[in-house]
Amino acid sequence: MNEIEVKVRHILQLFNEGLKVEEVAPKVGYSHPKSLSRFMAQQGYRWDTISMNYVLNASSAPLISRYKYFQLLQKEIDERDSFKGVNNAKLRIF
Repeated sequence: MNEIEVKVRHILQLFNEGLKVEEVAPKVGYSHPKSLSRFMAQQGYRWDTISMNYVLNASSAPLISRYKYFQLLQKEIDERDSFKGVNNAKLRIF
């Protein structure tokens, strides 16, 4: 896992813990929440108002390989399931 992936995971974890964007941004090195938003968008994430966290943006899938997109999506599912104490589900790629 590279440095950017570690940073993205940390950001997702902080939001999972219930922190607000004004609290998360300085913890990960941003002086303004808009900067955090731009960083996450560059990594293929968008803000989801239902989960109150960033989720992978399906429209960014063509920018990265389809396989890499599904790998990232599977990591996100595994992390959320383990956070909630649920048995991990596996994506089936056909």
